[in-house]
Amino acid sequence: MSTPHSPGWYPDPDQSGRERLWDGQAWTHHLRKPAEGSGRLGPRTIALATGSGVLGLLLIVGLVASGTDRSPTDTVLPAPASSPSVQQTSARSTPPPKLARVPAVEGLGLAKAKRKLRAAGLEVGDVDRRPSSKRKGTVLKQGVDKGTKLEPGSSVALVVAAPLPQVPSVVGKPEASAIRNLKNAGFKVKKTTQTRTTGKDDVVLSQSPARGTRAKPKSVVRIVISNVQRRPDPDTDASRNCTPGYSPCLPPASDYDCRGGSGNGPEYSGPVRVTGSDPYDLDQDGDGKACEWS
Repeated sequence: MSTPHSPGWYPDPDQSGRERLWDGQAWTHHLRKPAEGSGRLGPRTIALATGSGVLGLLLIVGLVASGTDRSPTDTVLPAPASSPSVQQTSARSTPPPKLARVPAVEGLGLAKAKRKLRAAGLEVGDVDRRPSSKRKGTVLKQGVDKGTKLEPGSSVALVVAAPLPQVPSVVGKPEASAIRNLKNAGFKVKKTTQTRTTGKDDVVLSQSPARGTRAKPKSVVRIVISNVQRRPDPDTDASRNCTPGYSPCLPPASDYDCRGGSGNGPEYSGPVRVTGSDPYDLDQDGDGKACEWS
């Protein structure tokens, strides 16, 4: 048969018993069963054929301009009518890496917390150790809340329990030294005094908590400081009516002479130590001993 001039459906030149679509330039791959009125072209058929023809021409021109070996007379078949005329394959972008979800590790031991974080694709960051009454190495706090999504390999900081400090021993130490030692160990100090008549003054008599006790930092340690107030010496107590400057006591008199001597009294003294003035002139040689001190 002769080559058609207008786009449309025509008997298949391969004599398949069907009709083939002519796009105005070449035969397409579209086939159909013969239909009534197939010799007449409807608006839809003409539009499809026209569009296919224009697309075919554009593709041929593009191939020639790109330097391919395809001949301009080669037939370029348009895409089926049921799908887009031109399909463009876009390069798929690489999907982002899957984020890691932070697990809950508070209350776990440090070793177990590390294993759990690494199983989730994360690492342990800085580890801050704080004194706590909880078991040593227990995770007290995690730097990133559980359930938070992070890039794989990210670090999570942890705060873990360390032993509480021990209260140092300060009993028997001077007040100033004891307070300094307790404060250097991280404790606060509260002191009271206890009056005594013997012993050393201004030393620690007792402490609470006792030495070696583990206590929270900045907790209070109570100490008792001695305040020694000695009883007056009865030999030198003026309230006992003694003449100042002699030991043992010489009650006041108009005069004293040494017992067994040549003095005329009226009072006599045995051996006596002169500790101050000597109003009775008993220490004639000035050596601090009077009346035949032996």
